[in-house]
This record gives sequence, structure tokens and C-alpha cells, in this order.
Amino acid sequence: MNTDNQSILEIAKEYWAKVNREAPLVAIAKCEDAAKQLITLNSLTTTIYIGIISFSDILKHPLSSRPALLFLVLPLPFWLTSLILATRVIVPRTYVVKQIQEDYEKISRLKHGFLKWSYALLIISMLALIAVITIYLLCVPPPPA
Repeated sequence: MNTDNQSILEIAKEYWAKVNREAPLVAIAKCEDAAKQLITLNSLTTTIYIGIISFSDILKHPLSSRPALLFLVLPLPFWLTSLILATRVIVPRTYVVKQIQEDYEKISRLKHGFLKWSYALLIISMLALIAVITIYLLCVPPPPA
């Protein structure tokens, strides 16, 4: 019974040592997967938004002054910056073979930071989009029937 407990403890200790060794690699892979999803979401949202603006009559509307048009573009810089930061997560980094563990940990922290900022800017862009839609619905009268 005592040897069974010791072998179970040794297996658990080996398992957690393996998890500890692989943690930076797993963290980097998860960050890159999340960044790919953010890139897809940013691209899709931007494409849909530009398509809606292009095919709608909003640009022909008399209320389409310069400030109103600039307001329509408000979410685009946030999407672009979020896209750039998410792309930075995927871009490979160089490392020195002698200090590979420290480099992997540093790269993991760096990628996680880019990912957090990309996500935050995506949320801000969605809030800007909601503001644009709200202003549009409140200020632009419906077309005559």
C-alpha cells in the first residue's frame, strides 16, 4: 500500500513537471489560436461594415457632412489597430538557443500582451460601432414611403 502511494506521488510529480516544462509552448499556441480568431473576427466585421456603408444610401443623404462621415469611420482605426496587434502575435520571434527557456517565457508574455490589447481594441471598436448605429438611427430620418 505504501509503495502504491509512492508510485502515485511519483507519477503525479512527473506529470506536473511535464506540464511545467510545456506550459510556455502551450501558452504560445493558445495565444496564436486566439489571435487567428481575432483576425478573422476583425476582418469579417470590417468587411461587413464597409459593405453596408458602400451599398447603403447613407453617403447620398443630405446630412452626410464631413463630421458625420468622419464619425462613420470611427470604428475603422480600432479594427485596424486590433488587426495589427493580433497579427503581431502570429509573427515568429527569434531566440537564442542558450537561453531558450527565458526567451519562450518572454515571447509568451509579449504575445499575451499583444493579444490583450487586440481584444481590448476590438471591444472598443464594437462600442464605437454601437455609437455610430445609435447616432445614425436617431439623426437620419427614414426614407419617405
